[in-house]
Amino acid sequence: MQMEVMVKEHGINSFKFFMAYKGSLMDDLLLEGLQKCKSLGALAMVHAENGDAVAEGQQRMIDLGITGPEGHALSRPPVLEGEATSRAIRLAKFVNTPLYVVHVMSTDAMEEIAKAKREGQRVIGEPVVSGLVLDDSWLWDPDFATASKYVMSPPIREAGHNKALQAALSSGILQVTRLNPES
Repeated sequence: MQMEVMVKEHGINSFKFFMAYKGSLMDDLLLEGLQKCKSLGALAMVHAENGDAVAEGQQRMIDLGITGPEGHALSRPPVLEGEATSRAIRLAKFVNTPLYVVHVMSTDAMEEIAKAKREGQRVIGEPVVSGLVLDDSWLWDPDFATASKYVMSPPIREAGHNKALQAALSSGILQVTRLNPES
């Protein structure tokens, strides 16, 4: 009901769903949200990371004593971003509604978007500038204050992902960029 009010009374025409946080707006609500976006003519946006697996990865890092900024990236490998992106795309296909994937940081996610687009699905992919120009080496800086500046979700990936994302942006597989992933 609140989504309908936002669209009809306030002109809001997109809604962002988070798959990244265990127990908070994951698959069960995502399907319902996609259906509601379709019925309202709104665009569904998704932050695609596998929240259950991320929680498991976080616990693994804690168990290993890895609690610095590098642990954030290690707990959220590219495969989890790719898996969640694939799942969101498939749910959007099931509902037959467009999907906007925010914060694309890995080749895993980008390849899922490329595949869906080749199959004719309406999917927009948005990389973050930091993912286009940086690699994860800063996360291992011995100075915590420096390393912590490079923590974001999904994380900045190892070298190679940035070049692949640049190529995908140049070729139209990915469409838009943002400076700040939380804006």
